[in-house]
Amino acid sequence: MKKARICFLLLGMSILIQASVFADPLLPTILDTIYGSGKWVQLSYTPEWTNQNGTAVAQAVFASYTQSFGIEKIGDSSVTTLFSISGSPGYISSGPSVSLPTGTYNFVWTDTVGWWFWSTTWYSDDSLNGDGYNHMYAFQILSGAKQGAGSYVLAFEDSSGGGDEDHNDLVVQVSGVTPSTVPEPSLILLLGIGIGGAFLTTLRIKR
Repeated sequence: MKKARICFLLLGMSILIQASVFADPLLPTILDTIYGSGKWVQLSYTPEWTNQNGTAVAQAVFASYTQSFGIEKIGDSSVTTLFSISGSPGYISSGPSVSLPTGTYNFVWTDTVGWWFWSTTWYSDDSLNGDGYNHMYAFQILSGAKQGAGSYVLAFEDSSGGGDEDHNDLVVQVSGVTPSTVPEPSLILLLGIGIGGAFLTTLRIKR
């Protein structure tokens, strides 16, 4: 019994040590390292993106493990994989870089290995995600950044329901695209309640 306890203790210590060794940096640290401190700003909810002139480019700048990145054109449910990443590269100084097709689309990210060894696909449009969670945060790179000023950064979360909500599992820089900022469903509901309340108040005043 004593030996079993010691084994469990050693196993627990091993897991903790591995977690501390392989822990990824926080997303703000990743963005500060790549673009410079404070040289980025988070956008509102951005499910759809448009490439009007065919000059858009996407490039991986950070990855935690094996995964792939692609798009789903609006009106077409098929997913086009643009690039894949193998292993646990961390910061990627010359990561996969691909041209994006013209049109409007959702960005799609597939965790091809994951902690539990199954494949999970997440979309920039959270209504397409099985858990309804926003698995992609978007940022704009500001003037004076180390690279990519005026471009955008997409940061993905791998865990269902948000998990640790670190959004540092895959980070991709995109240029030449225009985001379509849409209020979150909860915000739309609040706006609807506010408008409805104002309408009722007006009716009462008229009476």
